[in-house]
Amino acid sequence: MLIVPYGQDQPDNARRCVVLGVGEMIASKDYSFETAFAKLGRILRDPSRAENARKVSVRLLREDGTRTACDVIEGVLDDVAVGRQRSSGANESRLGGSLTTRYDCGVHSNSTLR
Repeated sequence: MLIVPYGQDQPDNARRCVVLGVGEMIASKDYSFETAFAKLGRILRDPSRAENARKVSVRLLREDGTRTACDVIEGVLDDVAVGRQRSSGANESRLGGSLTTRYDCGVHSNSTLR
């Protein structure tokens, strides 16, 4: 997979594909026929790309993304409700760093394929 991200979450998603070993990325400002040709050649000559894509596919097929998302959202809402009860109606929110680690289910640069 050759990815040319242009904005929003695309650069992060492209980086994740590179980290997972399923694709190559070219920054939009660096895109040219020559850079695309070179990267595509590397992708097509590297059999590990297909194997990595297969591993990611198996992992994704085992996930229940809708259920996971709902569980995360419900957990955040529960935390917000508990935080408001503890603060006796004060305008307190627990949507800080603790939720980032507690509900983190994303791919990180140290992810490995299993």
